[in-house]
Amino acid sequence: MTQNFIKTTIAFITFLFSNVTLAQCPTGFIACGDDCGTDCSWSIATDGTLSVWGNGEQNNGQIGTFDTIVEDGKTIGTTAPWGIYINDINNVEIEEGITNLGRYAFGYIQSQNPIEIPSTVASVSSGAFYRVRTPEVIIPESVDTINYQAFAWSFIENATIPQNVTSIGKDAFRGSTLTDIIIPNSVTTIGGRAFSVCPDLQSIIIGDGVTTIAENAFSGTPAYVYCQNTADNPSRCTDLMTNTDLSKSKLKIYSIVDGKIKVGSKTYDSLSDLPQYKLRRIYTIDEANAAAGPVNRVSIRYR
Repeated sequence: MTQNFIKTTIAFITFLFSNVTLAQCPTGFIACGDDCGTDCSWSIATDGTLSVWGNGEQNNGQIGTFDTIVEDGKTIGTTAPWGIYINDINNVEIEEGITNLGRYAFGYIQSQNPIEIPSTVASVSSGAFYRVRTPEVIIPESVDTINYQAFAWSFIENATIPQNVTSIGKDAFRGSTLTDIIIPNSVTTIGGRAFSVCPDLQSIIIGDGVTTIAENAFSGTPAYVYCQNTADNPSRCTDLMTNTDLSKSKLKIYSIVDGKIKVGSKTYDSLSDLPQYKLRRIYTIDEANAAAGPVNRVSIRYR
């Protein structure tokens, strides 16, 4: 049973019955339907793969607008049609042709493999990957906007913001588990709380195009922020940080000298070589001694 078979089956039944949701699926699939938006079909295979694709002209389709499911005061899932099967999903495939991801469409989903956003998408919708769990979300160069809560509270190890993104919305990555992020020169605006309360975030590199950082953009995050001043505005970086609640001690101003990155007295070959910083809690004396080495061992004096 192939994925093409289920697509053909859905298309045929859609033609016969004028866009109704399927009650039954072919063998090899847990659930399927054509009710995920405009010209949008989906299926969940028995191996746990959620596939979403367009069934309109040239395979175009738009995922609809959904909400989060709240139970006993806690958000537990999405109202997308695959939401009731969320515990059966372990991978996500969004196919080329989908032009809109849909609000909160993939919230709370766990994907063992990276999730790749198709190049036909221009904007990451609000909450599209809210609390998603995946090793990586691959964002294509076609995306120019990352909206409100797009990746909020997500368990993502890696995410690269492409060069065409101009705006990062409010709460976009709030509470996520990212360890470092590079904001490209194309970005002009970083929304409020965009990277706040990210406990594992070690470094944020601010691109030269950023002109506005909203209040609390980095609050509650232990990251060091790397920023470059410009010749016509030597105080650019400190001015940007004014309303972020980020202490000046966490601001690292770098410059480019002879093609090298210079931070204070140290020089690095590229931005990717900048050291990562992470706050570490030491719970025991043994751990402290292991970190300090034999010369700087710690002793305790009892009274």
